[in-house]
Amino acid sequence: MRCAMPPKDHPCVPAEDEGLFLNASGCSKTVGHLFRFGVVLLLSLLFLSGCGQTENISFELASKPVYYREGGVRREPPVVHIRPVTEVGGLKVMFMPFRVVQKMDNPELAGYGLSRTFWQTWSAMRVFEHFEFMSEGGPFRRDLAVAQAKARGADMVIGGFVTHLMAGGNSGENRLALQLEGYDVSSGLMVWSMAQAGAVGAPEKRDFLVFEIKDKQSADPLHAITTSLARDMGEIMREWSSRGDSPEQSSSKNIWALMAP
Repeated sequence: MRCAMPPKDHPCVPAEDEGLFLNASGCSKTVGHLFRFGVVLLLSLLFLSGCGQTENISFELASKPVYYREGGVRREPPVVHIRPVTEVGGLKVMFMPFRVVQKMDNPELAGYGLSRTFWQTWSAMRVFEHFEFMSEGGPFRRDLAVAQAKARGADMVIGGFVTHLMAGGNSGENRLALQLEGYDVSSGLMVWSMAQAGAVGAPEKRDFLVFEIKDKQSADPLHAITTSLARDMGEIMREWSSRGDSPEQSSSKNIWALMAP
């Protein structure tokens, strides 16, 4: 029986003046590249069918394929402690800078930055028809906030407290907890109270035999947390304010009838 021999120029056939190991290495590299390409193709099909995020896959022939996983903000739904039973719309609302209650450097600056992000998110959502940020109001204090809002002719003033803050940047863990309060300006009565917390963990890397998974961290994790909390709380507040009549149109004698969940 005869066996057909491959041509001499075949990449797996050693030349007369070259060693066997040189050509065998070339074949192994080719096989390795094909194997990596197969892994990337498989990953692409899996992630495309699952979530359509093939742009999160990085592939180079000289290295392992890397899938970048979106981290996101971990959080629970807002906890509402006090809210009005009656929906009231058309309110003029003032928003005060948050007060940071934990000891840290420049707490007023941190509270102002978080408050402005919160206010900008609510403004973009159009939570209230008339919504003003009292940047000069200083860190939130209930009695001063009501007095300042009354001087501006507002119906309600909203502020709150940063009860926990951890800023780890792009490489560390970030946490934020907020307590939000709303007051009727005419009576000084608390009509809203809710709280929520969120976190973005430190980026992780999982190294497998033929590919890697890395977390894709936000450019500003603390900003991402603040925006997420503002959206969650804003949805609750917008649903309440968009359904009710204005104070002048309301037939209820007590438009701020309260309900504790």
